[in-house]
Amino acid sequence: MQSAHKLSVSLDPAAFAFIDTYRQRYNTASRSQVVCEALHALEQRERDRSLEAAYSDSAHDDTIINAEFDAVAADGLDHETW
Repeated sequence: MQSAHKLSVSLDPAAFAFIDTYRQRYNTASRSQVVCEALHALEQRERDRSLEAAYSDSAHDDTIINAEFDAVAADGLDHETW
């Protein structure tokens, strides 16, 4: 495991209270672990957004490919016995 880097942050009282409440509720080892879990969740959200953007960007191309496939698939072979 990599060594941890120490970081000092300033939090408003509500965020600080949330960290302590979360730590107690879920029996988390430390405030640092709560912050790390929050950052991992934020990182996952960013990955999800990137995937959604990539899917959205490819949706138009997918529509064209599907239409071309449907045209070729219906190229006179329907209901034909092989």
